Amino acid sequence: MPPKIAATGFPERGKAENANLFKEFDPKKIGKDNRFRFNLRSEDKNVFHNFFAFIIQLRCIAALEGLKFTGEKFVYKLCLGDAKSYENPFMIVSVCFEGLYKIEFLIYKPNVKNVGFCINGGWGLVRDFSEVTNYIFEDSDQLLYDSSYRSGVPKRYSFHIFQNAIVNLFNSRDEASFRSLCVILCETMKSDEILRVVGGSFGKDENEVRKEVELSTRHTSIISSWIETSGLWYLYDMGFEWDPLHLYPDLVFQDADACSKSLALAIKADKKLEYYVERLRNLSPEKRQKMQRRPIQMKGF
Repeated sequence: MPPKIAATGFPERGKAENANLFKEFDPKKIGKDNRFRFNLRSEDKNVFHNFFAFIIQLRCIAALEGLKFTGEKFVYKLCLGDAKSYENPFMIVSVCFEGLYKIEFLIYKPNVKNVGFCINGGWGLVRDFSEVTNYIFEDSDQLLYDSSYRSGVPKRYSFHIFQNAIVNLFNSRDEASFRSLCVILCETMKSDEILRVVGGSFGKDENEVRKEVELSTRHTSIISSWIETSGLWYLYDMGFEWDPLHLYPDLVFQDADACSKSLALAIKADKKLEYYVERLRNLSPEKRQKMQRRPIQMKGF
């Protein structure tokens, strides 16, 4: 029997926060290239290692394709081209248990967010899981589903969270266990720095696992400045110097080379980035040209 989870169904158009994600969504239209499957088997001695490797694979795919999708959308937002179709913004991740049943997660690639799930052929929306997430981290009230940590990013990641999430789902197969796995799946996909550090917990020998991993100040700074770094990367890629208005003097990345080495490039343009772009629009053409690494033509600038 699969976990008993109340399927809320997809919202009516325009009546829910995530309605715009689903108004033209049809799971059947998602092709094989955007479907990924992992089979959890209790007799698999390397199940934790394999599961973690699977998440890393998903993170790379989501980062590359999500970045491309968001870049197209961002270009259109600045009136730089014609309307885009924004193909393949979604990916489906199927987690199967003992080969008996499966849960499908619908991942929105641009912000690596789990927005839907499917059990027994019925799709439902995923709500915020913060109230049912039990993992408490040092210097963090709770690991929130949307990655908005109340008191800064966690400084300690325990490898037990991966083990416990899978074991609990094997043993209880209830809603809380399902949601915990869902949280871990998405949150660990969001930051390459976290993946790199936690991935190091495997050690040289797969059988010798370090139980806890401390994040350095650099790691937490990277995660905290994720959105600003992403926004600056878009502007840099469009032809501007790195942080041309010098609005982010405290960023952990002071130049594009340092940023590109980290892979902390991806996700989405937020209101702060829109404000930044508006400031650039209001500059005189002469001042703006001085900030550009190469000549670029922009409608609306």
